[in-house]
Parts: sequence; structure tokens; C-alpha cells
Amino acid sequence: MGQLPIDAVPDVTNVQVQVLTNSPGLAPEEMESFVTFPVESAMSGIPAVEEIRSVSKFGLSVVTIVFEEGTDIYWARQMISERLIAARSEIPPGYGEPEMGPISSGLGEIYQFEVRGEGYSAMQLRDILDWNVNNQLRSVPGVVEVNSFGGELRTYQVTVDPDRMRAYGLSVAQVFEAVEKNNRNVGGGYIEHSGEQYLIRGEGLIEALVDLEGVVVARDDRGTAVTLGTLAQVEFAPMIRQGAVTRDGRGEAVVGIVMMLMGANSRTVADEVHAKIEQIEKSLPEGVFIDTFYNRTELVDRTIGTVVKNLVEELDVPGGDRLWADRGWVRGDGGEHRATALPATRRLHDKSPGKSARRLPRGRAARRLCGRNHHDRLHPDPRLARNRGQDVRPHGLHRGLRPGGFPGLRAHVDARSSEPFPD
Repeated sequence: MGQLPIDAVPDVTNVQVQVLTNSPGLAPEEMESFVTFPVESAMSGIPAVEEIRSVSKFGLSVVTIVFEEGTDIYWARQMISERLIAARSEIPPGYGEPEMGPISSGLGEIYQFEVRGEGYSAMQLRDILDWNVNNQLRSVPGVVEVNSFGGELRTYQVTVDPDRMRAYGLSVAQVFEAVEKNNRNVGGGYIEHSGEQYLIRGEGLIEALVDLEGVVVARDDRGTAVTLGTLAQVEFAPMIRQGAVTRDGRGEAVVGIVMMLMGANSRTVADEVHAKIEQIEKSLPEGVFIDTFYNRTELVDRTIGTVVKNLVEELDVPGGDRLWADRGWVRGDGGEHRATALPATRRLHDKSPGKSARRLPRGRAARRLCGRNHHDRLHPDPRLARNRGQDVRPHGLHRGLRPGGFPGLRAHVDARSSEPFPD
């Protein structure tokens, strides 16, 4: 039962693949002309495609390719991957790199949580989410992606001073070129000395603000180095945002959403994600914790509980009226009765007066009893009930009642109870 892919609602998402291109700072018109159109053109003519649609926004292009029902999702992604090679060659340099979205569906969001901590800024909490939490959650089987929302995404920001740039006769293009060339490590081979081998490395990767400030942009007439710190203000700053995440009226929040692999069991994946989060919390900085506010497992369990409750409580009395339950009682045209639930047994016996005990059919046939005698009784197997610690009463289910049919449960109605029906 725990291996069945049971969900609270059916997944009606069609077979689709999304191609996403991120190009910060580009207007929607440029995104449509230089990114979206080349991708759409490259996707035309793929077999079994029903529809191609797109959305172009500020700095973002989303192209959705919908395939015919029953198409294998991995075959579809292979076709898209082959066409993306041609699409990338048509996009100008610096306008983004198109890539496929995760293998998920419209019901893939199975777990949502917030990273909280007193005394930590929104940028610090976002760093913890991206580098400490998300990377570990992606290792859980069935998790295809973990999306980060809210907070401030840390970036290195260089704000040039126009007056200083003009005084040194430099342009912004020269600043860009200097930063690109001074942000990498290189190898220099090796040398031998005293029978040992020494590797040569050139370290130029920027790891802190002071490294960025020390980048040499040019030299003046006297040969003095003009560094980036002389021309601009270098600092950590958040990436330009178009929105924010708030929760419970407490202001901005840093939220993570776990995406499930298409076709996986949402109950088991959500359980494993929850267990992984409890493990991750032990390694977080002091004062930082993870607050879960959506877990698909809880929704699935409640839905199954509602189904079980409805199936057990909906019974037909001999007079034909439907029974309904209220705090352990049921009402019908035959009066008010006390209702409980007993474990179902496959060994049922007819104990009608004047008849010898006989084995009744199993399953649904055993529960669709057609006797009309009001005194006929149906008892569970006393041995099974005793083994489970159940109280087997000498009176049981009437031969006109039909249980809900949920496996493992059978309604037990005490028609001889004289207690009044509660208000």
C-alpha cells in the first residue's frame, strides 16, 4: 500500500517540455526577437508535437512544447535537446543560453518551507538556502529541482564613477574586459627540483571584495596601475528583483519549493524530503531553522482519511434509507444505532436461527447479503478478533446492511442500543 502512487488530486498535466532562457536586463521586445523566436523556429517540425507557445518577459523567455498524449517524456526531451543546438547558434552572444526545465508536472510542488533565523539578513538567509539546503535536498530520490524564492540574491556590484573614468580616459568596456580577464585560475605546467615535481598555478579567481578592488584596469603615463577600486565602488548588492515573498504578515521571507520527478510517488518523496530537512537543520548556523508550511503527505493522508470515513459511514439500512454518522452514531428509518468499526475478516459465518454455520463468499459478495430476517446476524471471526484485542459482541451486522466496501474495514451496528441519539 505504501508503494502505490496515491495523490490527493489527479495529475492531468499533458506531456510538455519547457525551454527557459534567462537574460537579465533585456527588455521583452528583445527577448522575443533575439531569443524566443529562434527557439520557436528550431522546435518546428518535431514529431508528435501538438502545440508550441511562448511567453517573453523582462529578462526571461519561456517556450512550451506540448506533445501528444502518451508520448514518452524522455524521448520528447531528447528531441528538444537535439534542436537546442541549432537554436543556440541563432541567439547572439550575451543574450542567454536556453535550457530545458525540470522533468516535473503541474502537481510537482510537493514540499514548501521557509528558512528563518533571528539576526540574519535576507541576503544571508538566501545564501544558506542556495548553498546549504538546496544542494542537499537535490540528492533525495524523486526530487528533480529545488527552487528558491524571496530574499536577496548576493551579487558583486561595481558602481563606476563617471568623473574618475573621464579623468583617466577609460571606458566602461575596458572595465568589463579587465574584470573578465582577471577572474580565473590558470595552469603553468611544472618544474623539477631535487627529484621532485612542483606544479605551477596562476591564481586570479575573485573570492572577496578586496580581490575585485585590486583588479588592474589600465596604467597611467607614469606606469602606475589604475585599479578597479580607484574607479568604482565595489560592494555586495542584491540582484535586481521584480517581486518578493511574504508570509503571515511578517515581511519578506526566504522560501524553497521542492519539485518532484514526474511519475514519482508524492507520499514517499515528501516523507524522504522531510526526513532530509530534519538532518540538514543540524548543520545550519546557530539560530537558523527550517519552518515547513506545506507537505503533500499531510494532504494525501487527509484525503485518504476522508475517503475511508465516507465509505465506512455510508450504509444502507433494511428499510432502504441511507445512514450517516455523528460522533459514533448513525440514523436511519429503523431508528438510532451505535456504530463502530471492526477489522474485516475473510472467514464469515451465517448464524441465522435454525441454520447450520456455513462459509460465506469472500470480498464484495460476502458483504452484499440479501437476507430479510431482522434477527439474522453476521459475526466476525472470533479468533481473529481476539488476536487483535477486539471485543466480539454476540450481536453484529444485520443481514440487510451493506458496508462501504473499503478493504480492511467493516461497519458494526448495534441495533439493540437504547441510548438516545445525541444532539
